[in-house]
Amino acid sequence: MVFAGQTIEASAAPDPFIMANLTQKFLIGLAFAGLLGIFVVGVLTGAAVIGWKAALRAGNEAATLQNLKTIAAVEIQYYNAHNRTFGTLDQMIKERLLTSKFSGNPPIADGYVFNLNIVPKTSSQPTSFTLNADPQNSATGKNHYYIDSSGSTIHVNRDEPASATDSALGE
Repeated sequence: MVFAGQTIEASAAPDPFIMANLTQKFLIGLAFAGLLGIFVVGVLTGAAVIGWKAALRAGNEAATLQNLKTIAAVEIQYYNAHNRTFGTLDQMIKERLLTSKFSGNPPIADGYVFNLNIVPKTSSQPTSFTLNADPQNSATGKNHYYIDSSGSTIHVNRDEPASATDSALGE
């Protein structure tokens, strides 16, 4: 075949320099595509982990709110059956009013540490209790909760152990 005054054979081997350049560009493009794929997988994995941790915290907080309500209700039962005195967690577990889930020193359930304080009755003051539930660490929950024998209101504080002076849950 004659082209522009030059004879070119159809079976001529391609120029090695051109082939090496094309191969190098192809490999660079392939490496870039691979890195991009790894980046996308990393971002999606990171988002999944963050979502999983948030779901875990939300589940722990929901379970803890139910635990607080359960303990407060069981305290009323104990109070009515035990000469108008409130019981410790161990006493209520012993009487099978609570499960062993609340045993330990301090008791830890669903990522929260429970602290039940019983004030014994005196001649001038009736018995009372306060119950705090604080996250074991930042991965298990964000909110600190409080309930006492004066009512069924759960108080919440995001930064430190809650008390009766903190906002009621839902306010």
